[in-house]
Order: sequence, then C-alpha cells, then structure tokens
Amino acid sequence: MSPTSSHTKVVVLLLISLTGGCRTAGSDGDGSAAAQQRRGEPLQLERLQIGSVYGIGSRFESDDLKFVVEGFGAGLGNAEVGRVAEAAAQKPAKTAAAKTLLLSHATLRCSASKISHLEFDFIDNGGPIALEISGETRRAADFIELDRLHFGAAQVAVTEANTAGVLRGRVVVTGALSKFAISGADLELVDVRLER
Repeated sequence: MSPTSSHTKVVVLLLISLTGGCRTAGSDGDGSAAAQQRRGEPLQLERLQIGSVYGIGSRFESDDLKFVVEGFGAGLGNAEVGRVAEAAAQKPAKTAAAKTLLLSHATLRCSASKISHLEFDFIDNGGPIALEISGETRRAADFIELDRLHFGAAQVAVTEANTAGVLRGRVVVTGALSKFAISGADLELVDVRLER
C-alpha cells in the first residue's frame, strides 16, 4: 500500500466519522431525539362527543382547559371531534375512546396556566398551518418549517414524513407557555399532550 493510498483512506474515514457525528449532534441539539418520547398527560377531551362539530366562535371546556374555535385563512371552517383511526395511532389507545380533532380552515385556541411542555401528532392533508405560542404566531406551508424555532422562551422541534402527499409527524414545544393555538386548512390533531 502506497503512502498516498493510506493517507486517502484515513481522510475518507475521518470525513465519514465527522459526517456521522454532525448528524447525531444535529438530531440531539434540535430536540428531535426528545420528540420521539412521549411527555405529558394526553388530552382526554372527555366532555366532547365524537362527531361533534364546532363552528367559528364556538367555545368549549375539557380537561380543565378552555378552547375557542376561530377561522383560519380565506374560509370559515370548523373543528370536528373524530375517532383516532387504527392506522393513525402508533400504539393502541389506553383510554376508552381515543379522540382526534379535525381542523378545517380553523384555529383551535387554548388558554391554560403554566404549561411547560406541549406536544401533538398531526396528519396534514394540505394547505397552510400556523402555530401560536404565548401570543407569538408563525405561519408556514408545513410544520417542518417551524423546526428549531423559538417562541420567546419556548423551543419547537418537529419530525415529519410525507406519504403519498399526506404529511404525518409530531410537534414538540418545550418551555413555559400560558396559551397556544394550532391552525390548519385540513389538519388532524392526534394525541395532544400537556405537561403542567
């Protein structure tokens, strides 16, 4: 083996090692690794009936939280309570009736006190989305555009995958927040969790 060939192999191995290290550091640094673990208590939505539709201006309470439905985008939409499909759930639900919230050109606004962690799984069938944390709003085409952003003291981590044009993923917000709002044109919220 020539000295040049040996030197080339060392450089290639060093580059591979550095690339792998950067990939690992990036996933840990942005909170994605933490996003794979579930934190907080899931919203039971115990006071909401599956099939109920809440139009713009509707108010309801559940899980000791207050919710308001507002419009989003050009259309006046609604929020509907659905049943979590087997395919959407990563694990069988431990609750009697796992529920999902379907946002159709709507914003779901929640007032709470002293939340330190918010996370939810989503199924995005298209159109813009928005996330508001403690009064600061960011709009985007997809949640992945919000990955690593800060909303005041809170940081957002997003994991997302595209399957046949449907985006599925998880949004994790870590840091103090007192209220939040999630908006979407055709968005399904699954397994919303809060740590208070």
